[in-house]
Amino acid sequence: CDTNTKPHLLAVYLKENQCSDMTLSSLLTVSLFIVKIIESVTNNLHLYVGMHIGQRIRSRVISLVFEKYMITRPDLRPTTGEVLSIATSEGQMFVESLQYVNFCWTGILQIILGMYFLHDMFGIWGVLGVLCFAAYIPLCVLLSKVSKKARAKRKLQADIRIRLCSEMLLGIKVIKYFSWELPYLKRIDECRKQEVKLVRNEILVTAMLWVCCVIFPMMGMAVSIIGYIHNGGEIHISTMFGVVGIYTSLRFPIIQMG
Repeated sequence: CDTNTKPHLLAVYLKENQCSDMTLSSLLTVSLFIVKIIESVTNNLHLYVGMHIGQRIRSRVISLVFEKYMITRPDLRPTTGEVLSIATSEGQMFVESLQYVNFCWTGILQIILGMYFLHDMFGIWGVLGVLCFAAYIPLCVLLSKVSKKARAKRKLQADIRIRLCSEMLLGIKVIKYFSWELPYLKRIDECRKQEVKLVRNEILVTAMLWVCCVIFPMMGMAVSIIGYIHNGGEIHISTMFGVVGIYTSLRFPIIQMG
């Protein structure tokens, strides 16, 4: 809430400052300072608690995975490298997700407040701009599914490479005896090349997400400003600072919801 409040307070401050009302301007300045302190303290506390809990859950999950691995029949066990790779990568999701779990409701609240403040400044064009920006969410969901498939293929290829490395290290005496170093290195190098291709595809999808993250806020802002001016509205410096600040604050919750 404080993230959306700052741009509105800034817009009111600039508007009142033009009227030379020093008392109200001073009050708004102090309000901006207080809101910024509250935002910094609460955000850092929330991230600290989420990361602390996520690290504890991650450690416990990895411990349970290896406890189950030790009591499983040897002929049914996957390789140690495969278990370690999956446990560490999937366990890290607890650390990353718990830091942002509260955005399930705070993100919606921030978007509603942002639409209210933009409607107060630009009328219906402010709401249309936010809806245009929110079109990023279904696109992000689609690209996330593509990224998930690419990540699954990359993990499968990484498991094959790790299995080959484990076999080579465990049977190093036999490999040295029969001079099989070069064939094994060739197989590992081929697996690594395939893995690099899959990593490149995953990075390209991530790059597309970041490009959309930059384009959609600018597109929503352009819709609001151009539509407002086209319908006879007047743009002041206080309005421009306010709308830029609100769209900047809306970027993070919309991206997290996507």
